[in-house]
Amino acid sequence: MLNRGFLRKQTEDQQQYNTSSNLTLSKTFFSDLNAKTTFRYLYEQQKYDYRRSQGGTLAAVGVPQLNNPSTDYSLTSTAQETKSLGYFGGLGLDWKDRYVFDGLVRRDGSSLFGRAHRWSTFGRAAFAWRVAQEPWWFVPQVNELKLRLAVGTAGNRPPFFAQYETFSLVSGTIGGQATFGNRDLRPETVRETEFGIDAEMFNRVGLGFTVSKTRAKDQILAVPVAAYFGPSLQYSNAGQLDGQTVELSLNVPIISRSELNYSIRGSYDRSFATITKLNVPPFTFGSLAQGTDKLFLAKEGERYGTFYGRKYASQCSDLPAALAASCGAGLDFQRNSDGYIVWVGKSNAPTDGITKNLWQAKLPTSSPFYSGSNAGQSDKLHQSVDVNWGMPIVLRDSVGIARLLPMGNALPKYRYGISQTLRFRNFTAYALLDAAIGRSVYNQGRGWAFLDFLSKDDNQAGKDVETAKPLGYYYRAGQPDNTGLGGLYDILGPNSRMVEDASYKKLREASLSYHIGNVSGMNGDWTVSVVGRNLKTWTKYTGFDPEVGFGAVSGAGGSGANSSGSAVINAVDAFTFPNTRTWTFSLQTSF
Repeated sequence: MLNRGFLRKQTEDQQQYNTSSNLTLSKTFFSDLNAKTTFRYLYEQQKYDYRRSQGGTLAAVGVPQLNNPSTDYSLTSTAQETKSLGYFGGLGLDWKDRYVFDGLVRRDGSSLFGRAHRWSTFGRAAFAWRVAQEPWWFVPQVNELKLRLAVGTAGNRPPFFAQYETFSLVSGTIGGQATFGNRDLRPETVRETEFGIDAEMFNRVGLGFTVSKTRAKDQILAVPVAAYFGPSLQYSNAGQLDGQTVELSLNVPIISRSELNYSIRGSYDRSFATITKLNVPPFTFGSLAQGTDKLFLAKEGERYGTFYGRKYASQCSDLPAALAASCGAGLDFQRNSDGYIVWVGKSNAPTDGITKNLWQAKLPTSSPFYSGSNAGQSDKLHQSVDVNWGMPIVLRDSVGIARLLPMGNALPKYRYGISQTLRFRNFTAYALLDAAIGRSVYNQGRGWAFLDFLSKDDNQAGKDVETAKPLGYYYRAGQPDNTGLGGLYDILGPNSRMVEDASYKKLREASLSYHIGNVSGMNGDWTVSVVGRNLKTWTKYTGFDPEVGFGAVSGAGGSGANSSGSAVINAVDAFTFPNTRTWTFSLQTSF
């Protein structure tokens, strides 16, 4: 059959212009003071013009005209232009190679800043003191000791569309307002203060220590606005984020001989950030993957990146008081083989579902475990809550609504790395182990597998009549956030089954190289090597790769309206392609 469609024409025009001029002045004073002064001017301009036409049923096949389609026609057009200016002035001083100072002031202007705040000033200053180079230094075992202190500010620009009202426009019809513009947006300012120590002992062992504190003011967030405004979101300088980072590094040469060298280097870092100020009521945000727009909660005192969702009871104390009193071995509520507290009925066990034909049993609402009125009681189940035999129990409030509770953080508690280098004559071997401990990932792929009956859990693989779970345990229609039975699938909602511990250790890189040197008849100094990356992962995470994140998608709605905009925070495993294991062979030479 002849296909009488489809026509599509698309074009993108991107232009970027930038120009800069630099002036550097250097002079030495008093023979020991070296000074360098720099000035810089920068201009940037970006234009983006995107057009698209589609089509449908063609009136005449083979005629590439935009008026050919007779049905299903669509038009799209986007035009953006931004300009920015920057003026820089810097001063660097070095006295006797012991006292080092570096400073910079910059004045930035951008069309992305709000109309009332087109210009902002940023700067930095850093000082270092090489204490071990002082003539009075009295610890010869420490041949290098440098103290350093730095403070600086930087800015983040608002997205292009943040200043403007946005509407839906379809076939010439203006729809509802999507976002409420804000012409008074200021740039987000990040101030960082850093203190560090670098040391070398016995001309062998290297040690580094850094502690830094950051404060992000006037954070640009897409926050909910009152319903009478029309749109649901507005970009605003809504909050303040305070963070702290500690870093340690240690380099130890174990063997240092002419033909044999072996050294170990270790690193450790720990970072966290807390929302310390919020100028709007608490709100949820998340990523752009389906069902993940409310993964996180923004409120004062909350650690940034903390997952929020529904939790299943895993210990008796999680239940309302009346139920908790009847929880334990031989009682109405017991823990099953997955670690969840489920209703089984007195004198029954979670292993009796098949042998006693209990899978379809339902806890009667006349049970004393239910409140006697629709008003609800905090120590009992609400009348709207159904409890079936052997099914996980969602933690709820007194009126039956599922509670949103913290379930881990997308950022690790700490990271560490260990690298080793071994050189024997012309052979060099290197290996790097990298680890992130105490981070969580929302495994949405697992939820989809429950929905599509593609999980080994759905198949009850390896289960017997005692450990098999009831129908609907993994998937059942319903709304677990209200009154339905639900199942672990949970309509892709974040819950304590899908938010998993994604701590990992990885053999990040391993290499072996051989220095050939000069080859007869060929010029150059030759080296041959083979390098492997992402070779092995140790983790309890059930997805393909624990090192995953769902990035933001730019467009008319923003880098995700109400989205964190960061794949680091959006730790969502939504079928993102995992890190690949690679092997690389290389042959290098120099002349």
